[in-house]
Amino acid sequence: MNHIQKNNSFGKFLFLWSGELIANIGSGISAFGLSVYVFELTARATDVALVMLFAFLPPLLVMPLGGVLADRFDRRVLMLIADGFSVIGLLAMYFIVLFGNIEVWQIYICVAASSVFTGLLSPAFKATITDLLAEEQFSRGSGLMQLAGAAKFLVAPALAGILLSITDIKTLLIIDICTLFYTWPVTMFIKRTLGKSQIKSAGEKMLDNLISGWKYVVTNKGLLNLVILLALLNFFIGLLQTLFTPMVLVFSDAKTLGLIETIGATGMLIGSIVLGFVSIRSKYVSIMFFFLSLTGASTILIGTTTNPIMLTFFAFLFFLTISPSETCIDVMMRKSTPNDLQGRVWGFSTFITQLGYILAYGLAGVLADYIFNPLLIEGGVLSSTVGRIVGTGQGRGIAFQFVISGMLMFVIAIIIYKNKSIREMEKRCSIDTNGNQGE
Repeated sequence: MNHIQKNNSFGKFLFLWSGELIANIGSGISAFGLSVYVFELTARATDVALVMLFAFLPPLLVMPLGGVLADRFDRRVLMLIADGFSVIGLLAMYFIVLFGNIEVWQIYICVAASSVFTGLLSPAFKATITDLLAEEQFSRGSGLMQLAGAAKFLVAPALAGILLSITDIKTLLIIDICTLFYTWPVTMFIKRTLGKSQIKSAGEKMLDNLISGWKYVVTNKGLLNLVILLALLNFFIGLLQTLFTPMVLVFSDAKTLGLIETIGATGMLIGSIVLGFVSIRSKYVSIMFFFLSLTGASTILIGTTTNPIMLTFFAFLFFLTISPSETCIDVMMRKSTPNDLQGRVWGFSTFITQLGYILAYGLAGVLADYIFNPLLIEGGVLSSTVGRIVGTGQGRGIAFQFVISGMLMFVIAIIIYKNKSIREMEKRCSIDTNGNQGE
């Protein structure tokens, strides 16, 4: 596909993007509802964290394989298959809830069954974006994709909170299931108009494909360092993502929680819209350092208050700083990877970076329920010291975790800024398609 054709494909990208937007709204609604439902069912942060763990672990395990398949077979067909099969787990969960007497372990299984197919869909989807866009459109495309991702936090929480005040979790699951009736026709349209993926590795052995993708990631020092540091960053973001709900529900209700998340997520909306019009072509590392530092600061501030208005403002700051950092990372990785390796490299790099989330989901509830919360209850070991800053009582141990997480995010930002191999990767990515250094 030549340069002119890729420019003409931006409209097709926008159509594909609309499908991702609708899908994220649906999954965000059901995810928010399940978090509230499980916490009300058990009153334990550990159970909320385990639901998120079962949502992320299965796709992570199959993602390297999904990357290989995306480089061997038609990427659009893989997206259709994965999207269709993901509904099975949601349907099972709906009927279990419908007939009552649901157990938490049943929710774990259904969530895992639904999410496992994301591991097949994600590499094919990301590689399809590269098929559609020219290099100078990468940052715009990344900004818009983050806007679609923000829908999970921007539209879904408020809508789910309102729906839960008048209906129950079953309605939220039905909404998520019905998004398939939009995403499938969109993918079918892209498949028909874009054509079959031009794959160079289909004649190779699957094992050779896996090895070549892994070697590309681990032998490119800048890329490897970036994804490892991103995995560490995702660990702390995962803690916040998992524990924000139980922390807020201690002193508020689901409707207020939804409003805080939705209003706060307008920060990502603003950042994504700006990035949809502004192309970032250089100084990726400096931009990442600045915004990751602000991400750490906002995380610290979230842990210092129980005031809903202040929490909303700090959440807004947190989301505002996410988009520029993620765009820089996305563009650097996309520009550094040949098209015929896109699926495999996205599969393995996503596998590494999401290990941070998996570790967070596995440890967040245990750390909160058995270590940090007991330290900051009335009379706890840290109640007279740290308690003066974050407060004392149920849920304030979670707040202390956020303060520590924010500090360590700032450390990660410094390491990225100082890392020589990432700087070299930045230099290579700052050269435009005409061979000129980006300004």
